[in-house]
This record gives sequence, structure tokens and C-alpha cells, in this order.
Amino acid sequence: MKPLTSDNHMEKQLFVLGNIRSGKTLLGRALNMHPSILVQVEPFFFWFKFCDYLFHRDMLKQPVEFGWPMRAYNSDKVKLLCQSLADIEFSPQELLKLTVKTIMQNESEGSERAPGIIPRLNEMEYAGTSALPVLSSLFQLLKKSYHKEGAQYLGITEAWCDHYILPLLENSDSSRCIQVIRDPRAIIASRNSCHNLMEKYGGKYPILMLIEHWRSAVHNHLICQGDSNYLAVKYEDIVTTPEHSFERIVSFLDLPFSESMLQTHKYIDGLNKPWRQNTSFAQKKGFSTASIDKWQQVLTDEEIGLIEFLCQKEMEYLGYKISQPQYNLNDASNFYEDKEKFVPWLRPFNLEVTSE
Repeated sequence: MKPLTSDNHMEKQLFVLGNIRSGKTLLGRALNMHPSILVQVEPFFFWFKFCDYLFHRDMLKQPVEFGWPMRAYNSDKVKLLCQSLADIEFSPQELLKLTVKTIMQNESEGSERAPGIIPRLNEMEYAGTSALPVLSSLFQLLKKSYHKEGAQYLGITEAWCDHYILPLLENSDSSRCIQVIRDPRAIIASRNSCHNLMEKYGGKYPILMLIEHWRSAVHNHLICQGDSNYLAVKYEDIVTTPEHSFERIVSFLDLPFSESMLQTHKYIDGLNKPWRQNTSFAQKKGFSTASIDKWQQVLTDEEIGLIEFLCQKEMEYLGYKISQPQYNLNDASNFYEDKEKFVPWLRPFNLEVTSE
């Protein structure tokens, strides 16, 4: 069963996916300025989280705990998810838990996410129990909560979920997906070298976990290339040549360009109030390129070397230059990361770099 038909009277689903700190929120806020696009930031993460959990438990018959972190998928596992997504079923108790978790998700970050959906979530009635009708119900909730006359696309941004790009496109004839890709060194520097984020979340994310997800995102990019409903954009291109990037994006969506997408001072948040860019480093307003190479000042040589060593082939493919070609397996084997500096909930999962 597909979440939406190709009926001209129905809005299309738009997914803006990518790694954390990759620029999805900036792109989402820009897209939301277009008169034909409604996008909110990270409102439905727990739909993906539940689908991951139910896929492992019911389809793969693997032991899994709901509280485990989202892990990267290889291409074979993505293909299995493509085949299984339409058959994933939520129990009434799981739908209730999904509602509760979604309320919590949108309360936790205030206006940075989509708190406008919370009042309606309390009265939520899902159109079905299968994963795709549940997702369609959530999108219709978004439409009612953030009504935009003339919207042709209803969209969300989400992190950790790149392995859903192909399954979503394969199970719908009207969905579109934009994947945001960014230099892995900049992603890790943005997440783990920002005092505000460290204080807010109580520590770092394991560098190996971030590397795994980045490589998985690139592999999902590779298997989705050629799909007419998929587009990859680089963060560096968005901030360097925003007008050209947005023209390319709206062309992909079969929409005219809107100058409003360039007016960063008019961007709004989840409470329809002026949005302040969620940047880890002090930079100019608007589309600043200051953060592109900031990793050179904030990452250690050891961190840069490890990232480049493990991501070299993907980085070279995407045009990111390697700065430490001499870094080798012995260096990687000796890399040390103090797990006591991880966010507390990730410490039990053995995600630190080891010689293995």
C-alpha cells in the first residue's frame, strides 16, 4: 500500500534527509518559504525509529531493544527494508507509544521542531495500522497544523534516516527525496566541538558512529542515483551558490523559483516566528561560507586522520580533498576516544574506536 496516490488533488510527500549537522534545517527553512512547499523540521523521527524496531523484530526476527541507537544499514539490508516497509504493522499499543513519543519529540526542542502539531496529536486517529498509512496520517496532521494554501508538497526533514530514501521512493509514486551531503569532518566538528551542543546533550557522539552513518548516507546516495524522484545536494553548494542550488531544487520539484527562499531574515521556525540559524560556530547571517573549513581549527590531527582514513573513497568520490594521506591503519588502531565523554545514553553500546 502506498502512502499517497498520484492524484493531482493530493499533495506530494517531500523528505529532506541527511546526517546530523549537514544543513537539513537550513534547507528545510528555505523550502518552507516557497509558496508551494510546506516543510517542518524533524517532527516524525519516531515513525522511522518504530519502523526500524519493528523491521528487526518482526521481519528479520532479530533481538532488538527500542532504546538502541539507529544504526547504519548496508545495501542488502536497505533492499530488504524496501520489500518489507509496506508490511510493517503497528499494534494499538505501539500507535499510542508513537503518539506519545512524537509529542515528546516536538516538545523537547520547542520552536526548533514542529510544536504546532501537538494539540492535534492528542486527538490523533490513524487511518490504518500499517507503516505507510500511519505515515500518511502524520503528513495529513502536518497539513492541518501548518495549513498553507496552495501547497503542492508536504515535507519534513529528518536525521539518521538515510536508509529510508530508497524504501520510501520504491513504495510511493508521488514522493520526492532530497538528500543533503556535507564534508564528514565538518559534520563531526560541528557536533562534537560546539560547547553549546556538548552542554545541551551532555557529551559527544562517538566519532565511529558518526563516520558509520556518514558512509551509509553516501552509499544510499549511490544506490538512489538515477531515480527521477531523488536529488542529492551538497551543503557547501547551498551556502556558496544558494540561488543556483535552489533553482536546481525547485526544478527537481517541477516548481518555479521563488526569491523568498533567499531571504534568510524572513525564515520562520515551528511557531511561525523568526528563525535563528542553528549553527555551532559564530558566523555571519545569511548564507555564510565560514563554517565550511572550520573543522581545520577545531578537530585534532588524530581526529582528522581517522575520519579521512575511514571515509577516503567516499570523500574522494564526492570531491572532498584528503589532508593527511599518510595516516594509516596503525594510526587508526591507536586512536583513543574517551567513552566517558560520550552522551550518557550511548556509553553502554561499545561505540568507541578499537583496534578491531
